This record gives sequence, C-alpha cells and structure tokens, in this order.
Amino acid sequence: MSDIINLLPDSIANQIAAGEVVQRPASVVKELLENSIDAGASSVELNVFNAGKTGVQVVDNGQGMSGTDARLCFERHATSKIHDANDLNAIATMGFRGEALASIAAVAEVTLITRRPADEMGTKVTLAASKVIEHAPTAAATGTNFFVRNLFFNVPARRRFLKSDSVELKHIVSEFQRVALANPQVAMRLTNDGALLYDLHPANRRERILDLFGRKLDKLLLPITVRTDIASIEGFIGAPSAARRRAGEQFLFANARYMRNPALSRAIYSAFEKLIASDLMPIFFIFFTVDPASIDVNIHPQKTEIKFENDQVIWHLLNAAVREVLGKSSSTPQIDFDTPILSTENFFPPSSFFSITEQERVESVDTTPSAPHIRYPAPQGAGAGGAFTAIPSQMNREADAPPFDLQLSEGHTFQIFNRYIVTQLHFGFAIVEQRRAHARVLYEQLCASEPSSTVSQRLAAPLTIPLTPLQRISLQALRQELSKIGFATELPDGQTLAVHAVPRWLEVGKCTDLILRILDEGDTPAESAQAQAYDSHLRHLAFASAITWGQPLSPLQQQSLLQDLFACQAPAIDPQGAPTYVLLTDKNVNDLFKASTIT
Repeated sequence: MSDIINLLPDSIANQIAAGEVVQRPASVVKELLENSIDAGASSVELNVFNAGKTGVQVVDNGQGMSGTDARLCFERHATSKIHDANDLNAIATMGFRGEALASIAAVAEVTLITRRPADEMGTKVTLAASKVIEHAPTAAATGTNFFVRNLFFNVPARRRFLKSDSVELKHIVSEFQRVALANPQVAMRLTNDGALLYDLHPANRRERILDLFGRKLDKLLLPITVRTDIASIEGFIGAPSAARRRAGEQFLFANARYMRNPALSRAIYSAFEKLIASDLMPIFFIFFTVDPASIDVNIHPQKTEIKFENDQVIWHLLNAAVREVLGKSSSTPQIDFDTPILSTENFFPPSSFFSITEQERVESVDTTPSAPHIRYPAPQGAGAGGAFTAIPSQMNREADAPPFDLQLSEGHTFQIFNRYIVTQLHFGFAIVEQRRAHARVLYEQLCASEPSSTVSQRLAAPLTIPLTPLQRISLQALRQELSKIGFATELPDGQTLAVHAVPRWLEVGKCTDLILRILDEGDTPAESAQAQAYDSHLRHLAFASAITWGQPLSPLQQQSLLQDLFACQAPAIDPQGAPTYVLLTDKNVNDLFKASTIT
C-alpha cells in the first residue's frame, strides 16, 4: 500500500490557520490595530467598507518596515516580537506568534505600503491568497498602510456565514473600542464607507471612556486604584444606578491587552450584590498591570484568555477594591427587588410558597361579584390623561374571573413598604409586588392591541437624544420597530436622534431610557424573529410605564390592580419571568410559629 499522509502546501496550511485567527472582518481589525500599537504609533486610522466585507484599511505613523521585513511579515511564524523560547514567558507586546498576517493574506487580497523614518523610499507588497503579486519600492509616508480587500473571496463558504452589515460593523466597533480604551495616549479614528464614527484625540482614561461611550457616564464613573507587589489595579466602575440589562460596557485588560475572564467578572458582580437588581449588570473598565512573567496569554488563538499566576489573590484584591469604592460612594443604590424585605429563607423553604393545590384553588373561588374596577394612578409626573388610560381595560370580563377569592373590598388589602400589596384569601393571603404586577397588566393589554393601533402623542418640541456610534448602527435596523410601538424619529445631523412622537402610554420623561435600552440591546430582525423583537419592545414599554416602587396606593387602587392582575392570562409572572406574588396558606403561617393547625 502507498503512503497516505501528505505534507500540505503553505497556501492550504495558511487557510486552515486562518480559520482560527480570522473569523470575520473584526478579526482583521483586531490584528492590524494591535500591530500598529506594537509599532509605536501615536496615530491610527481605521477605515472599513461595507462593514469590512469588501475592505479594511489601517493607517498608522509607527516605525514602519524595511523592504525585506515588508515581504517577510506575511510568512508563517515570522515575527519581530520574540526571538527565543524564553520570550514566551514574558510577552510584553500584543502580537507574538507571527501568524496573523499570513492567515489574513491566505483568505484576502492584501496591499501593504510602509516606510521607516530613515528610508527615502517605501515598499509596496501586494498578495492574493498568499501569492505575492507585487513587491516594489514606492513613495510612502512614514509608518504602515495595510489595505485588506475582499475577505474570504477564495473561501465562499466562510463568506456566506458573515452576518448583516450592522452586525459585522458592531463587532468592528467593539474591537476598535477595546484597543482605544487600552491606549488612550494614541489618537484613533474610525470611518465606515466614509462616514466618521469616532475621532479620538489623546486623552486620559476617563476622557477616553467618555469619548467612546458618551458623556452620560460622566458623573457615574467611580475610580479604582490598588497597588501591590503582585498587581496594580486601576480603572473605573459604574455607580449602581448605571447598571444595564446587557453586558455592554464591561472591559478587563491585563497589561493593556483586552481579556475575557469570567472569574474576575464575578469578583465585580459579587461586590454589586444587593445593590442592583439581579437582571441588571454593572459597567466596569478595569486595567491590571502585572509582571509579564506572571501571566500566560498563549492559550487561545484570539489571545483573549489570560491565566494569572496569582489568580486567587488578584480576585480578592479586585473584589475588595470594588466593595470599598461602592461603600464610599454617595450614589443611591437601586432596590434589590429579588431579595424579600423579610427573608423567607429563615422561615420556610421557597418551594412552599407555591404549594397550593389545584383543589384548594378551585375551592377558594368566591362567587360574589367582584368590586367595581378602580383606575390606579399613573406614575408621578405623568401627563394629563394618565399613561394607563390609553388602552381600555380588558380585564373585567366574566370569562376572566380571578382564580382566587381576592375579597376586593376596602379593608382587606394593605400596602407595605409602598412596594407590596397584601390581600386576604380563603386559604391564606398573597403578597403582590406592585411594579411587577402592573407591568404584567400593561404587557397583556399591549399584546391584545393590534400593532397598528398603538396610539402615539406628538410632542410640542422634539426630544433630542445624543447617540453613540453603536447606538446609531442599531438604529438603522431598529427604526421600524421603534415606529411600530409608537415612536416617530429622525436623525437630522447623523448623530442626535430627534423624537417627534412617543407612545401615549409612556411618560415623556422615560422615553430616553427606553429608546437607549432598545438600541443598546441591539436585537435586530436579522438576528431574531421580528415577532420576538416586537415582543421585547412591548416588555420594555410595559416596565417603563408601570408604577414605581415607593409609590403609595389607596385601598381602592390596590384592589383595582389586584383585580386586573388576576384576570391576566399569566398573573404569576411579570413580562420578564419574575414572580409577581407569593402565596401563603394558613399552614405556612402556622409553621412560622411552629404551631399545629387550628381547627
């Protein structure tokens, strides 16, 4: 039999390697930007075309390359960053493997123009699918100009798996943000199809964060500084009030290298416990400086995973630093609505909350006609007409009789902590979380209305909302969704959103938060079904319009809310899936006092 193992040619080997290094246009952006930083550039310009699918150009004023180096840099494992095995134990540069440019050249058309300061002429190298097309001297500015065209032109299967332009552009912006955050001393510029997205001047870390993510964070950033022999930790965390529903502004860096480290992220989350709601996520920008010999960055093709020699010590340093800063902060924390005011853990198992049998539920239904429907109030500051009268209540239908005897008469409900409503039942009582309950009612009313019937109200003067580049990208895909739920918007100057009409349900003061939340979550129809995207917006709208914690309700308003809640199709959970009420039987109460059931 003949031998069956073949030595692959370099062109095929490079394509295989490219599968790990180059996954999308953002991968090219990452490698080229990091090369510019390693070259000592003080100015870097990134230009992308068709979200990087047809072109990625990076121009810097770094040290440049000689004619020989310009050709050699496209060979596999050719690098200026390391010279022997010992260098792998103390990597101080962004790149070091010498495989990125070879991988990019294997799946794209690449043109490199470069010149060193001492050279009179520069060098131009052109490749396509790893094949050198041109290598010649040329006039050039000091530094390096990489132009990568037609990514995956020779691997059509890979090209078909690229996402929409808006999705790919978001990934590019994310890579740009990471490099810009780690190197605030470098001027950086980003354009897409000629449109300017970022023009960043050299700045300190705080200013760079604000330039990237907006001045809205100005008063919400809390500085962190820790210096020990093991590690130095600097950066900022967001105040609890800055927490988001998505992990957008969460950045960890080690020696200016962006990294993903779930353990260190948990150290921060742990410090925020009980200060923010469980469905919110803190924002943070943390920079570690450690001895390069104490970390290992050579464990992932993208070099985004880093192992620390003293990981446990660093975890505790970070956790303690965040706790200390939060403890000193005068920022008012948000209520932790997932932790009961009176902890039930000390009294009986959570499973007993919902141990009511179906028979008990049936037996508890009262045939007495329910109390008249009472309208409960809109949040303080809502405009005339009340946000909750826009859609007529559909909850007073005989077919939707409440499954419990709610005893909706004055004197049988009361409010505690201006957050919970307590009502008596035949078999015990229910504790209802008023904001979640109201959100459930509003959500089902919205779902019952036709999308086209969502009523808008015109604003006397447009509401203006400055948008970040990522939010402007999201707006392109989500403007139709915003229109569907009642917003009329335009982007007159390309940067600031003008809102001319808002849903009649929504308090004008809450419009900005709702729109930014929708844009930040970025659920585009290209990534999820249109119905899912619309439903997500309805959930946000319901919560944005719901009564707030700390809002007192009269007994009749309490009864009205309970009546509407228990007429819902899914009264037990709010639109986000959290419980709206807890049921306690007489047995539960007796167990609290460790007494026998009274007969």
